[in-house]
Amino acid sequence: ELVRRALAGEASLRDLVVASEHLGDEPAAILEPGAAVRRRSTRGSGGPGPVAEQRERFVARLNADIERLNVADAGRLAAAQPGGE
Repeated sequence: ELVRRALAGEASLRDLVVASEHLGDEPAAILEPGAAVRRRSTRGSGGPGPVAEQRERFVARLNADIERLNVADAGRLAAAQPGGE
């Protein structure tokens, strides 16, 4: 009923939920902008917490790969020098 009324232009869905005698402010909170994203909390999801953790793991892996490549390049450079292996 509330969705139908919102789609008919009577009011926003959030306003209708708040005004409802059966629902009110608490359920209306899930309709706030960004609420759905903030509720994503499982590992690998798109929520702020999991994304920050994924970024930290990515940066650590990237730094490890950079270090590994730098060591490999240093070895190749040493071997290319006169008297190198």
